[in-house]
Amino acid sequence: MIKHESIFLSVPKSGLLDELDGVAMSEDWNYWAIAIQDKTGYYLWAKGVSIKVTPSELVEIIKSPILATDSAALRIHERIDTMRTLERIRLKSSRKSS
Repeated sequence: MIKHESIFLSVPKSGLLDELDGVAMSEDWNYWAIAIQDKTGYYLWAKGVSIKVTPSELVEIIKSPILATDSAALRIHERIDTMRTLERIRLKSSRKSS
């Protein structure tokens, strides 16, 4: 059986200047992800990539999806961005070799 849950990852909102803050308004830092549990493990899918996560990471992200310093959400965000970069490099490399 596959279980899933949508999570909105976002930067902390600071108040009056949010609309002027490029990071606070950026889709790079505020986005939906899907937490997935299946018989092979736990995953988070976001921004077109999937990463494997531990059960405790998933619990932390679901409880607190804010991209704050030293948060599980921020560590996962960085892994998602790394995976996206690696995927772009892989695609670029495969196009050159074709």
